[in-house]
Amino acid sequence: MKMESVGLTAAVPDVALKGVTPGTSRSTSGSEHRDAPLRELALVIDGVVCGACTVAIGDLLRPQPGVRSVQINALTRQALIEFEPARISAARISELIATLGYSPRASDAPSQEQARRTIRKALLWRTGIAWLAMMQIMMYAWPAYQTAPGELLPDHAFLLRWAQWILSLPVILVAASPILGAAWSGLRSRTINMDVTVSAAIVLTFVASTHATFSGKGEVWFDSLAMFVALVLTVRYLLLRGQHALESRVERLSSVVAGHAKRIVMDVTGAERIESVDTEALREGDLVLVSAGAVVPGDGRIEEGHSALNESILTGESMPVARKSGDRVHAGTVNLSAQIRVRVDALGASTRAAEIATLMRRVSAARFTAIDRADRWAPYFLAGVLLCAALGMLYWWPHDTDRALSVAIAVLMVTCPCALSLATPAAMLAAVGRLARLGVYLRKPAALLQLARVSHVVFDKTGTLSADALRVERVFVAPASTLSSSEALQIATALEGQGFHPIASALRQRSEVQGDLPRASEQREIPGVGVEGTVAGRRYQFGKPAGGSILPGGGVHCELRDEQGRVALIEFSERIRSEALETVRALNREGLAVSVLSGDSPDQTKRLARELGVDGVHGGLSAEGKLAELRSLQHGGRVVLAVGDGLNDGPLLAGADVSAALVTGAPATQAAADLVILGERLSSIALLRKTAQTTIRIIHQNLVWALGYNVVCVPLAVWGWISPGWASVGMAASSLLVLANAWRISRIPVESKAVAEP
Repeated sequence: MKMESVGLTAAVPDVALKGVTPGTSRSTSGSEHRDAPLRELALVIDGVVCGACTVAIGDLLRPQPGVRSVQINALTRQALIEFEPARISAARISELIATLGYSPRASDAPSQEQARRTIRKALLWRTGIAWLAMMQIMMYAWPAYQTAPGELLPDHAFLLRWAQWILSLPVILVAASPILGAAWSGLRSRTINMDVTVSAAIVLTFVASTHATFSGKGEVWFDSLAMFVALVLTVRYLLLRGQHALESRVERLSSVVAGHAKRIVMDVTGAERIESVDTEALREGDLVLVSAGAVVPGDGRIEEGHSALNESILTGESMPVARKSGDRVHAGTVNLSAQIRVRVDALGASTRAAEIATLMRRVSAARFTAIDRADRWAPYFLAGVLLCAALGMLYWWPHDTDRALSVAIAVLMVTCPCALSLATPAAMLAAVGRLARLGVYLRKPAALLQLARVSHVVFDKTGTLSADALRVERVFVAPASTLSSSEALQIATALEGQGFHPIASALRQRSEVQGDLPRASEQREIPGVGVEGTVAGRRYQFGKPAGGSILPGGGVHCELRDEQGRVALIEFSERIRSEALETVRALNREGLAVSVLSGDSPDQTKRLARELGVDGVHGGLSAEGKLAELRSLQHGGRVVLAVGDGLNDGPLLAGADVSAALVTGAPATQAAADLVILGERLSSIALLRKTAQTTIRIIHQNLVWALGYNVVCVPLAVWGWISPGWASVGMAASSLLVLANAWRISRIPVESKAVAEP
């Protein structure tokens, strides 16, 4: 159902196409094309307003040679189309969609905010015309409602009807014109969509009222007509604002680094100079200067400086985050306080912002089984509405012509396929938005069903509950050494320098090394051992102990030696994520059991589990061992949510009832997961089940309401107990109630202290 074309061409820019991915089709039509390279086309299809629209587009595209899969979400209007470029082009796909009366455009093309603004402005203008006309028509219709039959003089009644007819012309010719045009496009393509029933109500009301106006016989319903159009357009405008907000979010993530960057380069004399370049000219490995107030142009690590960054574009958190030398920063984050130097290692489509944008596009186009069923039945439901209206009119026509027309109009207006079509996707979209604000991106919507039933959560240890970084646990100084523990830490830190090794990062966290460090010279790395250098005229070596790890407990130990032998032994331990303890406690409060499965040594795993208060602990496991432990839990009747980040967690995530991967983890791990969690938002896991349970409950409520409303109101309208005016109010109220009920998902209270609501 085409809404408003703003001169957008049907041709799709190349930017909408994703990379070539060889693979086996899910729905190939012949083995000769099984291994053909595939591309993915991301579109926004303006004009889609109900499930019947998605069915019509899908039925047109899927039989086309070279089209492998089509996913379209009626609520977000987002589409993902997988195709073989050798057999069909993106432009041809766009042209086919346009033949149905829709306006496709690339969802990840450069800024389309102006186009969105034009579309919203046009719809708002039409809505305003409908409301203004309705108020004026009501003024002229009011005397007929307030006077008894025969009290209103015929000449006065005739003039009042003529005034209403004239005022209804802008409603038909301007406000309702996109609806009527979309209905005509649907009928030409032999499809019944929601605009067909809406247009049938509009046309029948206008024609019957016009006949009564010219003939002077019968009732007029110009006021009901104007109210119906105004309410329909209002509901669509509210939906359009939400759809455009989602598009803008994805667009911001896709183009956060547009502009200029300050690249630091060396001239022939070895001196540094700063040059201003377009971000597109940057290359991996470049060193850039990010001033206060500037946007980080790519993913990388801070080499020098410390500052506070606003990372809300990625995490939704508005509070600044402190970042220092050695910390990772991401494209699109805003440097707030002091200049920093960043070594860029990912740009453009490789950045985390681009990855999240891709996730959001996939989520926006993703389908839910219940949505598929509802959309497939939508054309039959709409045909049934038309049939009921026709039968009701035929029944009453021999008895009362005016009542027959009133019944037909009321049936067409009161039925609310919009509410039925929105029942599931509105709740799903609200849930996706809620999870996104918690730092969780839902890759597979069907996972919500299992997520609502979860009874056990299984965590990987390293990189999931524990951070990638280490911390200094204890310092043992040799009895014969003249150094203090602080001096030993300073020397070790000076030898490590500004390296990114976890041990170097852990040393720099200690308060003893925050001041001036001794100068180290002649440093060199000894492969497999550590580093060595000269400090204060003495040669030191820092790294792996000569006799290996010599202390119990499973920690990591590094030895500081000079020419005479061991000077000190420094013990490192894993750093538990700041949110891990509160996350485990919150899960326990929700009645969920928690286990830790790890490939690290049993001693290290048990040590971390004791700190977190977790009883179910298994260490020293291979990928197969983790999967075996998972199967054991499932055989015991548990519904398991698995959380991991490493490559060896892939089988665990694939075998779990529902799985979550950290966005900082391996890409293959994310691909196997149902949900992706931003690295610093581990505490969001505590709210996943509650969000899923609320979503499923609201979906059921919406479906019961939408079905119950139509089952009750259609017979009442057929028997003439609902007037066209009240029918239009009921239709709008039903749709708005479904949307308002779905909106409650976004207001789920945050009970866990570990979760900070953005």
